[in-house]
Amino acid sequence: MRKVVKLLGVAALLVALVCAGCGGKAVAPTLRLTGTLDAPELTVKSPRAGRVLGLIVSPGERIAQGQPLFALEDKEADAVVQQRATELARAEAELKAAKDGGASPNAAAAEAYLGAAEEELAAAQQDYEKLSRLYAIGGISRVRYETARQRFESAQASAQAARGQAAAVSEPVTPERQQAMEEKVRKAQAAYEGALLAQGEREMTAPCTCTVVQVLLRSGDMVTEGQPVLVLRPLTRA
Repeated sequence: MRKVVKLLGVAALLVALVCAGCGGKAVAPTLRLTGTLDAPELTVKSPRAGRVLGLIVSPGERIAQGQPLFALEDKEADAVVQQRATELARAEAELKAAKDGGASPNAAAAEAYLGAAEEELAAAQQDYEKLSRLYAIGGISRVRYETARQRFESAQASAQAARGQAAAVSEPVTPERQQAMEEKVRKAQAAYEGALLAQGEREMTAPCTCTVVQVLLRSGDMVTEGQPVLVLRPLTRA
């Protein structure tokens, strides 16, 4: 009995010493864990309908933030970019020629266009007058007559436009006209940059650094607005 009491006393003394060393409070054990925390998956959807271009990523591939993922084809928008680029190049060439004291680079083209328009007008007028006489005596159908008349009227309009264009490029380059040409260049530049900006909005880039989980389409496939194209997993470490 004395041994049991003695053992209990020793145990109580040990507990008291432990508690005294801890400020009277028991200390819970600390568990430390290491690893990777999987972030929620991110689905990239097409912002508009069109054909997917440049989709060459594959599952498991690591993608940096801002890296291009794919683009959407838009033939009309691409044609606008090309048209705006051509207009800008033409305006800049005309301005350069004016500053250099030379003739407009479009002068020769305008003269050639006018010559072709005048030739077409003469042929259309001759054909129209001939068919008008035949139609008056019932020698041809009304359809042939109307076709000839429409050709003649169209040739008249084209010739008039060609005359105006030829006259415009042959005008002397006055300070006022040069200023107008400079303004034309500025407007053409703004239109071109606007078209490029609209084209860039069709390019999808990675919103964050991530890995590719799933590729739902292939380059060249048609998509509708809001259709899922890629599934990504952001890289977030614990």
